[in-house]
Amino acid sequence: MKTESWPIPLFFRVGAALDIVKNSTMSATVAVDAVRPNDSKEAINLGAEICWMELLSLRAGYKGISFESKEEYFGKETRQEGLTFGAGLRYQVEGIGMFQVNYAYTDFGYFGYLNTLGIGFSF
Repeated sequence: MKTESWPIPLFFRVGAALDIVKNSTMSATVAVDAVRPNDSKEAINLGAEICWMELLSLRAGYKGISFESKEEYFGKETRQEGLTFGAGLRYQVEGIGMFQVNYAYTDFGYFGYLNTLGIGFSF
């Protein structure tokens, strides 16, 4: 079987995050990153998290903000992910470890809306 060669998919990503509020009861963080893949269009991703007492977190983000015009973008859409909302709960069990539950609701284009649940335990 003979196959054709193609370039290895590579991308350059740069980002930053900033704690806009950080005290003993609450923290709020915003983040942004820019992605430049060699086989697709450039995009910016944005996100924010508000955390109360290091116990409850609320999150929101948007993935794939494009630099193209709407006419150009809708004609050849390459990204599927978009707006995402989520929440997380962390609870320290004395003498045992940390229990975590995370939930996310994502607009995933052709696949519709996805629900994601993560459960973790560390000791």
